[in-house]
Amino acid sequence: MKTQQEIKNRQEIFLNSYNPMRSEERAVQSGINAAIRFAHAYTPGMTYQQKIEIKKYWGKILKNFGEKYKKVRTEREFLDDITSIVALMNEKFYNDFIYNEYHKGFRIAQAQKSLSVYLKHMWCMGKTEIPPVCPIDRTILGETWIYDDLEMYKNHLCCVKKKNNTDNPMSVWELFEFYR
Repeated sequence: MKTQQEIKNRQEIFLNSYNPMRSEERAVQSGINAAIRFAHAYTPGMTYQQKIEIKKYWGKILKNFGEKYKKVRTEREFLDDITSIVALMNEKFYNDFIYNEYHKGFRIAQAQKSLSVYLKHMWCMGKTEIPPVCPIDRTILGETWIYDDLEMYKNHLCCVKKKNNTDNPMSVWELFEFYR
């Protein structure tokens, strides 16, 4: 089990690398960018201004959901939250997201990655409690993290839990694993 001081030191290393100004806006930006970095996200032909509008709305959603994590939340609540984020984004921007000709709309993968990265930043800054799950991505899984439904995400989550062969919560384990 990692000590509080070891965790605090690792959080500082993370923040110094990814959010040196300790800014919530940077946390939002990092969450969104992580969710779209390696995935075909937007429908081809979208303008820069359209993408800005989407990111502004997406950022508001992350901040609103992030408020809940000032108190300890469960994995089940996190799953409900990412499902709600997908619904909110698709309600307003369904036609603006496309993975390929068969997969249209905002996906669970984008919701989980954006919320979990945002929460990681906020937790490291001491603004929320420890997130119930960690960001699930290629670094942690060792494989692609693109998926379209909650069941596939739960399968990836189970794989990550098996990799965490420590007594540490998943978010603590990932914080150290991320820099190996």
